[in-house]
Amino acid sequence: MDTQSTLQPLPSGFHWEAQGPVTARHMVAVADINPDVWLATIGDQDNGCLAIIRRHQARAAHIDRPFRTVAAASGWVARWLDRQGRLIAAELASW
Repeated sequence: MDTQSTLQPLPSGFHWEAQGPVTARHMVAVADINPDVWLATIGDQDNGCLAIIRRHQARAAHIDRPFRTVAAASGWVARWLDRQGRLIAAELASW
């Protein structure tokens, strides 16, 4: 998976981190205020990639969606964080 050139930028207060061994690397979206808690992840799946949005107070279960490209998957995560970011930041701040 090309984890450098195709990632879409995340809204202010969030950033991407690479995690996992080199052979199974995946990208994780984390909040700047609590980078130990992953909010979304993008990893390889067959001929594309799978994006997963983690459950949180406003979401009862994980959401996963397949994509053909990392750019499309990271754009979906970025749009979700743009809409839900303040709620998630408030939730993380209360931990």
